[in-house]
Amino acid sequence: MKLSKEKQQQLLLVAMGVVLVIAVLYMLIISRQKEQIATLAATCDKVQADVDKAKKTIKSKDIELEILTNRSNELAAIESTLASGGDKYAWFRQTWNRFRMPYQTRVETPFISQPNIGPAAMYGEFPYLTASFNVRGTAHYHDLGRLLMDFENKFPCFRVQKLNISPAEGADTPEKLNFEMEVVTLVNPK
Repeated sequence: MKLSKEKQQQLLLVAMGVVLVIAVLYMLIISRQKEQIATLAATCDKVQADVDKAKKTIKSKDIELEILTNRSNELAAIESTLASGGDKYAWFRQTWNRFRMPYQTRVETPFISQPNIGPAAMYGEFPYLTASFNVRGTAHYHDLGRLLMDFENKFPCFRVQKLNISPAEGADTPEKLNFEMEVVTLVNPK
């Protein structure tokens, strides 16, 4: 079937009109919808990233809370070994004598001074005080070395400072030494 020229032009105009309407609809409606979908997808990705970050934070909060609890327990255990109120001299003498029990026959410490208590010169606003005790005695050099090593390993809040060693006068063995040392410990001011 052959169409007349006028019908062909009308058909061509209708086809062009349909194409034009489809193009306008695409431009006005579909492209905006695609932009909105892309924006929503980006927003969803961002929200999902925020949710993942929040889950990690919650998980790490639980871990950090557990770490904090463990460290608080460790600190409480260490603080229980520190001197607090009361007679610090009696506390130190009792602690020293209990520790020195296995060395009692080999290390003699007849003199322990009264404590010199002052602020800890470590950090600003450090919550503990220090007490320093002068300890004098005699020992064989091997026993003294073992005692000092064991003492600082057993009591992490004690430090031996100003250790002076000299040969013991009138000793029956040349390995016997006189020693004088300053033992510094943290004191809980509570």
